[in-house]
Amino acid sequence: MKVTSALITLAVALCSTSSVAAEWLKSTPEKNYATYCEPGGSEYNNVHGCFVADPAYIKELDARSSSSFRSYLGSVLRGFANQETFRGYLSDDQKKFVLLEEPKLRLMPSMLLTKKYRVSVKSWRVVSPTDTPGEKCVFVKISTWDDPAKVRLENNFCGLEPVTLPDYLWK
Repeated sequence: MKVTSALITLAVALCSTSSVAAEWLKSTPEKNYATYCEPGGSEYNNVHGCFVADPAYIKELDARSSSSFRSYLGSVLRGFANQETFRGYLSDDQKKFVLLEEPKLRLMPSMLLTKKYRVSVKSWRVVSPTDTPGEKCVFVKISTWDDPAKVRLENNFCGLEPVTLPDYLWK
């Protein structure tokens, strides 16, 4: 009973203080897709993930992120597996996007959810033995909603090019 009470207390505290959400940020001249993902951009060397996807996929993310009901308490207790959590900028043509690290939740991956798939994304940097920054990488895991879930992709993408998401996500 004490364990259950402690879990409920923890979940309520997290619900009231955390800013976990799915959010496309408003682009500004200083912060936008290009400043993060194009060579020469002011945020280019910071850790984040750049992606290319069909606008249909991005529209499905928009529809889910603007839904009026989120079962946040249940998400906390299930390890956020069913809670869409991301912050990022869309490109002007709506075919590319950048996912940013959430400072308060830097150990958690971003979660992009659609009707058929969960896409978990975590940005990281290779540790360098010298003073120079290591290579930027993005870990991407795509799994189905089946029980048990089927993993369709689980891979690290390192380098400077945006990750092209597979077309089965929107087809």
